[in-house]
Amino acid sequence: MATSIKHFTVGRRLLLLASLLLIPVGVMLVFIVSGLEGYIAFARVEHAGLAYLRPVVQLAGLVARHRQESRPSARREAGAAERLQALQGQIEDAFAALDRQQALLGVSLSVEPESLRARHRDGAWPATLRAEWRDVARNATGHTALLEHLGELIAQVGESSNLILDPDLDSYVLTDVVVTALPQFLQRLATVGEALEAVRSTAASDPA
Repeated sequence: MATSIKHFTVGRRLLLLASLLLIPVGVMLVFIVSGLEGYIAFARVEHAGLAYLRPVVQLAGLVARHRQESRPSARREAGAAERLQALQGQIEDAFAALDRQQALLGVSLSVEPESLRARHRDGAWPATLRAEWRDVARNATGHTALLEHLGELIAQVGESSNLILDPDLDSYVLTDVVVTALPQFLQRLATVGEALEAVRSTAASDPA
């Protein structure tokens, strides 16, 4: 081999050297492209999760507001009926948006009865949430359970969309607030609201 190389012209030697140098470069390119493809796939799943969560988070906020407006003391305020009606319309619109996202992304994000049941989140199924909301709208009770189930849906999508695994610190903190802290906060807010209403009712019925 060494003897034969001696007989190569300068041009052929340079071509051979360039070919040898291209081998590690090619290997590096393969690893780089593979890494980029993985990153792109990861980002696509995250984007799908964010799109799905948008109406869910909106619903959680609206249901919490509806719970406050449904308190007996709030119902006696001027314009209470109009405010409740407006809130109910916004909630219906948010459920319609959730239905669209479910049709587009539900399967890919594991928002299916079997997947939810496996994680003990049966109440997070969108059709079940809508039925639960209609009971809440009729009876002006049950907000706490509905908020809890919305929180379960947020957690389900956060896990299946890799949002809880975001490697970027800034966006991880933001998604952690949405996926973990927000459902807990809304549930606690609803529970505190119920406790306050119970105290008000007791105080109003106390003859002293």
